[in-house]
Order: sequence, then structure tokens, then C-alpha cells
Amino acid sequence: MKQVLYTLIAIAIATTSYSQTLDEQFESLKEDSETFKSYKVIDQSKLNAFWNMTMDSVRNLKAEKATIANDSKSKDNTITDINSTLETKNAQIEELETQISTIEVFGLDVSKSSFIFFSFFTIGALIIVLAGILYKYKDNNRIARVKVKEYEKLHHDFEEYKRTALDKQMKLRRDLQTERNKLEEARN
Repeated sequence: MKQVLYTLIAIAIATTSYSQTLDEQFESLKEDSETFKSYKVIDQSKLNAFWNMTMDSVRNLKAEKATIANDSKSKDNTITDINSTLETKNAQIEELETQISTIEVFGLDVSKSSFIFFSFFTIGALIIVLAGILYKYKDNNRIARVKVKEYEKLHHDFEEYKRTALDKQMKLRRDLQTERNKLEEARN
């Protein structure tokens, strides 16, 4: 029963002096105490109340410290997660930038600007080669037409020569036959 009374008094003192800081409560406890020789006599209930308030403050500070430590750990974990996510995102960004700036040709990654330069160079070279082939084709075609015309002329001349030669030969045969006939008539 006595302890219940002390507890109630301590709670009453604690609630009335709760708004005071521990320093203020200590100073108040010293001022309210009596002096005996060089010693201060402090009411035990006030001392217990002060002690309870001190322990409550210490518990509250420990709880705050634990809460802060837990918050710090959770924030550290969050920061670690964010950093790993950031590293993953940065790796993805680098991969996307590589995909954007390069193109895969025959299994090799080639920068797009190099590929475009190579493509235009190749197309230009093919156009030049095609122009050379077309020029050579036209030149060969022109030469072939000239050769065909010359061949046709030569063939026509040869056919004309053969016809005239055949005509001459036939005329000579006729003349020869006529002369043979004349010679035969003269012999008869």
C-alpha cells in the first residue's frame, strides 16, 4: 500500500513536472530540499519521482535512438536498393545508347555513322562501276554494230564478187563451149 501511494505521488509529481526539463527538475529538487550540515536532505518521494522521470527520459531516448537506428538501417537499405537500381538503370541506358548508336552487321557492332559512310561509299563505287560497265557496253555495242555493218558490207561484196565470178565463169564456159563447138564444126 505504501508503494502504491509512492507511485501515485511519483506519477502526480511526474505529470506536474513533466513539462520541465531534467535540469529544471533537478534544480527544483535541490531548492525544495532541506539542508542538514553540509548535506541536502531530499524527500524520498521527490527523489523517486525524479529518478522515474530520468529513467523515462533515458527510455525515451533509447527508444528514439533505436527508432533512429532502425530508420537509418532502413534508409541505408533503401539507399543500397536505389543505388543497385540506379546501376541497373545506368547499365540499361548504356546498352540502349549502344543499340541506338550502333548497328549489327554480320555479327559485328558497327557505329551507324560508319555504316552510313560505308554504305554510301559502296553505293557510290557500285554506281561508278555500273557507269563504267554501261560505257563499256555502249562502246562495245557501237563497235559490234560497226563490225556487223562491215561484215554485212564485206559479205555483200563477197556475194557480189561470187556472183560476178560465177557469171564470168559461166560466160567463159559458154565462150569455151562455143569455141569448142566451132572447133568441132571446123574439124567436121
